[in-house]
This record gives sequence, structure tokens and C-alpha cells, in this order.
Amino acid sequence: MAAQIQLVRSDGTILWSRQRDMNNHSDPQIPAVLFDEYIKNIELLRIGYSTACEIVSSDLIKDLEQ
Repeated sequence: MAAQIQLVRSDGTILWSRQRDMNNHSDPQIPAVLFDEYIKNIELLRIGYSTACEIVSSDLIKDLEQ
């Protein structure tokens, strides 16, 4: 699964954009959880989104440092 990530100003100007694969098969940072487990424990979904946000933030910082 690929995610399109953008940092957008309030006027709609795109300041930064990147497409990134976001799956647990290609990135060990992303936890592997089956859909049924998300249904049983919604906290796992929050953890997954938080992890994705941390990864995206890290990508942004790396790009800005260059």
C-alpha cells in the first residue's frame, strides 16, 4: 500500500510531497496486524496510525535537512 504524503499551507500551497510504501512487508517499523485484530482491539489501529505519523514526520525531517 502506498501513501501520498503532503505538507500543505492553509492557502492550499503544497510545501512538501512524497509517495511512500506503507506496509509491514517492506518496512520493519510498521507492525503486522490482521484486520480482525483491529476490530477486536481498536487501540491497535491508533498505534498503527501513530506509527505511520512518526515515519512520515521522520521522512519530512530527513528531506528538510538535505
